[in-house]
Amino acid sequence: MNRQDSDKSRRFDAVPLRRSGLSMAIAMSVAMFSMPAAVWAQQADTTTGATTDQAAPQQTQKHAAKQETTSLSAVTVTGVRASMASAISIKQNADQIVDSIVAEDIGKLPDSNVAEALQRITGIQIDRNYGEGSTIAIRGLTQVRTEINGRDAFTANGGRALSFEDVPSELLAGIDVYKNPSAEIIEGGLGGTVNLRTHKPFDFEGQKIAVTGEYDYGDLIKDGHPSASALYSNRWDTDAGEFGLLVDVAYQKHSFRQDVISTEPFYTIHAGATDPATGEVYPEADYPGFEGRTLQVPHGGGVGETLGQRRRLGTSVALQWRPNADVELYAQALRSDYKFQWNDYSYFAYTGTSGMIPDPTKPFEFGPSGDFISGTFNGTGGVNADGAPDPSVAPTAGVSVDSNSSLTTRHSVTTDFSWGGSWNATNNLTLKTDFQYIKAKTDTFRYILNTHTTTPYFYQDIGGHTPVLGVDNAYVTNPANSAFNFLLDDKARSRGREFAWRADGEYSFGGDFLQSIKFGVRTTDRKAETEDSGYRFVWIGQPLSNFDNSTWVQRSFADFFHGDADVIGSFLAPNPSLLYDYDASRTMFGMADPLTYPATGTNKQGEKTYAAYALINFGTQLGSIPVDGNVGVRAVRTNVSTHGVMTDSTGAVLPLSVDNSYNSYLPSLNVTVHLTDTLQWRFAASKGLSRPSFDQLNPMLTLSTPNADTGANAYTGNAGGNPYLKPMTAKQYDTSLEWYIAPNQMLYGALFYKAVDGFVQSTSVNEPHVDQLGATHDYNVTRLVNGDNGVIKGAEMGYQTFFDFLPEPFDGLGIQANYTYVYSKAPSPDAMDTDGNPLQVPLEGLSKNSYNLVAMYEKGPISARVAYNWRSQWVVTTRGNGTGDLPIYDKAYGQVDASVTYHFSDLFSLTAAAVNLTNTKRATIFGVDTRPRDVQINDRMFSLKAQFSF
Repeated sequence: MNRQDSDKSRRFDAVPLRRSGLSMAIAMSVAMFSMPAAVWAQQADTTTGATTDQAAPQQTQKHAAKQETTSLSAVTVTGVRASMASAISIKQNADQIVDSIVAEDIGKLPDSNVAEALQRITGIQIDRNYGEGSTIAIRGLTQVRTEINGRDAFTANGGRALSFEDVPSELLAGIDVYKNPSAEIIEGGLGGTVNLRTHKPFDFEGQKIAVTGEYDYGDLIKDGHPSASALYSNRWDTDAGEFGLLVDVAYQKHSFRQDVISTEPFYTIHAGATDPATGEVYPEADYPGFEGRTLQVPHGGGVGETLGQRRRLGTSVALQWRPNADVELYAQALRSDYKFQWNDYSYFAYTGTSGMIPDPTKPFEFGPSGDFISGTFNGTGGVNADGAPDPSVAPTAGVSVDSNSSLTTRHSVTTDFSWGGSWNATNNLTLKTDFQYIKAKTDTFRYILNTHTTTPYFYQDIGGHTPVLGVDNAYVTNPANSAFNFLLDDKARSRGREFAWRADGEYSFGGDFLQSIKFGVRTTDRKAETEDSGYRFVWIGQPLSNFDNSTWVQRSFADFFHGDADVIGSFLAPNPSLLYDYDASRTMFGMADPLTYPATGTNKQGEKTYAAYALINFGTQLGSIPVDGNVGVRAVRTNVSTHGVMTDSTGAVLPLSVDNSYNSYLPSLNVTVHLTDTLQWRFAASKGLSRPSFDQLNPMLTLSTPNADTGANAYTGNAGGNPYLKPMTAKQYDTSLEWYIAPNQMLYGALFYKAVDGFVQSTSVNEPHVDQLGATHDYNVTRLVNGDNGVIKGAEMGYQTFFDFLPEPFDGLGIQANYTYVYSKAPSPDAMDTDGNPLQVPLEGLSKNSYNLVAMYEKGPISARVAYNWRSQWVVTTRGNGTGDLPIYDKAYGQVDASVTYHFSDLFSLTAAAVNLTNTKRATIFGVDTRPRDVQINDRMFSLKAQFSF
């Protein structure tokens, strides 16, 4: 059965712009700025006659200066001072609120990782994946649009954005972050838009060759690898015009390790937990000395060690042709190839939903609020026939202990082709066009082997900075007491492709108020497909003695946490060789069938967009104060088609297709008031949107099969997503005061406000569906919906300079400092306390406070930098693995990175760098400091880079 839901009744939701409060505000602002122009013109006519003549050239010169500075931002700079000056110039002369990072030299961003470079910008907070920056949030929102050279860029993973892990930083000339866009900026970034800029041949005056070689070493993994990059660029004058060619290749390989000590979720021991029949204290609640108190006790704890490798290969080839001064044509190909592999070895005591039985002969310690600190357990609480905890059921001896060995691989490739040109049709009219074809693929695989035993006792102490864990090592290392328990395997593949075309024009008026008008259209056709086998659970349940001794190994954590942790000593685990010989090992364990992609794990989406925009650049005078800016609107039509399956109440799998469409109108206003030559005030207002990710649009639906006689297994359903989701939208306002004291000295402060509509939430809704008997009932279906609204507001401030006034050699010292405050009032993710009561928590990934402090030195051949980044506590997830709905918070975290470069000549330099120099521990908690979740450490990464440039 095919279900085609064409949303034909939803016409072009054409809401007139005059009905929008934001549009009204923008229109009134433009009117206010245009009125003084006319008034001052009239006054000039009645007085000197010179004011009008001078005003227009002043604005024309200002516009020309902005154009010149912006174009110069693409030219390669050298050194920290030049990098800072270029970034400051871009910010000062941009038409929008923009922050930039400019490479200090070819192949040398200030940080070796793209996300870690972005964290130095006010308003940006990052999260790390195994010690390396991976994802970002701008002003508390993770809905960030990513571009390369102003075009779409994405990783095939069910989302819309590019994974910053995929891109070698050596390919980039700079990064621009647009926080409140104008109408010509492509829609999609609710938090902001990040544009990664690569080099092009016309960026250089002539031939340019740059080569880097690097070796890095991780002190925890105790392994290192070489990396390299090479760039060749040249331009030639011929009878047919000027040609340019650039080839840039970057290769990176890094090994990493992460050590983690975990505490399992807490449960509540209520005061007076006694058997009502006998009055005796239940075994789970028998804590001598703590009778009558309500206690919080963990379900266990464990350790994990992850070892892995990242490999990146990035390529950029660019061609430019300028047949005459008015025409330029170009073509570019970009390719990123990312391989990520890691092995995880974990060992943990975990009682699931059951409580642990305390050993009353051993001491216990609890905090003032009743939170567990330390103690010894020797049993596991009983469960009833349904598997639910039941204190009246006799407990079992010992504590369950498991060992997992796993292999995870990910391979992502994104290939991007673009071509186009620009034409100065007249002195006043410039036309541009751009074509893009991008395709991406990602393949992932995960394989887990589990062994199981029971330890006669389990000791746990979570009171210090590093938890202490202990088991009966003699018992758990005896092969006769262990078994291969189960295996889990899963594979997935994602594919995406897009064709995009845009055409833009700008007509310059050169008038007293109207400077120019920009206009353009853009259309895209995007496809996404995801196939997932789903995790396959295969029960083994056989003692180790049933298999060859080579199938298991005895492992230890002797050098865990650099040898500074007192945790589980030795244990038995699956031999890692089984993970790499996947086909043979799963066959040995009784599963010869390979994984397949079922219909229930496959979904496809298609999306077509049609956009048009118009923008007016204006300039005027308020008295003697120049004012310029732009006002515009962007209109977008989005057509979405989704394809998946529905499993009905009979168990039949049926095709399910849904079509949806919507229209969006996005007005914007950007105004800059030049109070002096160096002091300017900005105001920006706009409406932005962020479309649902493709995995959120998955139409998959599974209905229960109720018992028609008893009503058991009630009418429920579970949806993979919601194909009718609309984009999140925001009305956003920014204001900033910026003081450009010197070319590399700046002081600024900013305020921002976002009113966000349509946060995507999971909820239960009643939907009519047909049961297995043919009757229609309301099924309670859990699915994603556009939920409540929210507000995000905050402040940013920053200062950067070099202290040139100091005596030598201290005149090479400099500083960068910035601070961000973000407050959110938004729908809370589903979260529960240890008793199952709802909790209100902030937006995931949002720290209320964050700051950067960077000390710099550049003088003569020496350039050095020490950077500290700090962010306050934030919610990681309310859907942790094995933690139910308990919210997990990352505690406040700060990290120090450093680098020093010595320039032997203009052609050759050496750079030594360190990431996580102070070896900072990262910790997560269950809401309060006295209930820890994880304590982890990662590598300190040390590197030495040689750079040749000529």
